[in-house]
Amino acid sequence: MAGAAAIHLHPLDLERVGAPDGAEVKVSSARASVVLPITADRAVLRGTAWVPFGLAGANIGDLIDSSAPVTDVRVESL
Repeated sequence: MAGAAAIHLHPLDLERVGAPDGAEVKVSSARASVVLPITADRAVLRGTAWVPFGLAGANIGDLIDSSAPVTDVRVESL
């Protein structure tokens, strides 16, 4: 069974955000903001974020501009 949505960042980026693994963070784009738990993930490149789509929790689709090739987000500790 799939778990709840979380934002995955490289462990060194978690240090930059100032949030420990599992903490809730605010993720904002030009379109919206959502609150998600943060997960350390060495498979994610530094400076990028990955959120699995379609899982229970915040609707990550609210952040995405489908006409843009990339969606810039800001991750802030709460």
